[in-house]
Amino acid sequence: IPVLALTDEKDFAPLFGSDAHMARAHKSALWLYDSAQADGLQLDVSIPHDASEAQLYAFRQWLIALKAQLSKRDARATLNLAWRGEYPTQWLDKELAGTLDFVVLRVFDTPTTAQKTVGAVVRQFADIKTLQTTVSALIAQGISSPEIVLALPTFAWQWSHKRGELGKAIPLHQVANLKPARCNSQGQCVVKRAGQMVSYESASSIRRYVNFAREQHLGGVLLWPLGYDKDVLLKTLK
Repeated sequence: IPVLALTDEKDFAPLFGSDAHMARAHKSALWLYDSAQADGLQLDVSIPHDASEAQLYAFRQWLIALKAQLSKRDARATLNLAWRGEYPTQWLDKELAGTLDFVVLRVFDTPTTAQKTVGAVVRQFADIKTLQTTVSALIAQGISSPEIVLALPTFAWQWSHKRGELGKAIPLHQVANLKPARCNSQGQCVVKRAGQMVSYESASSIRRYVNFAREQHLGGVLLWPLGYDKDVLLKTLK
């Protein structure tokens, strides 16, 4: 299944604030599916926490229109959504939910504000309570538990300890063997590397997500990107 990635939050407002841009994205999605001659299309979308109601509505209508075209091609549609902070499920109604074959919830630690303390980063990791709220909201809109999948990160976020700026994602295996500077009660850690701080989900926190998926009878979990793992988390899943 080919993937159409709209994963830069800065692109969300311009894309879903312009009919011309939405039409271009719609055309690109269909071209990607037709060219790949695949079974379906996966959409990776990062939704900014400050997206306006108008942008979310436009995004919703765009998805419905795209699914209608994919259905004519007998194609499956998978929606892979990422949010920062609380998951805004208020725009995901039963009509839109009915167009999706799967919803993939991406779990990743994201310092959402410029903080200079290690504790602030640890405090802002994803948590089970937020995931539970999201899963309940999705089920209420008609998406069944087996249609929900958790995507678990095999990368760590590197950021500047002095400036509090989020840097690049780096492979988890590059930090997994370093001694953590601090871990919270959920097993989410930060470590010092090359003069900077790196925050990541450890094997113990991944176990919590896997147990959550089992308890909620979700469709499963996936690791992404797989090449960043080098069996660090894969062994945990096994």
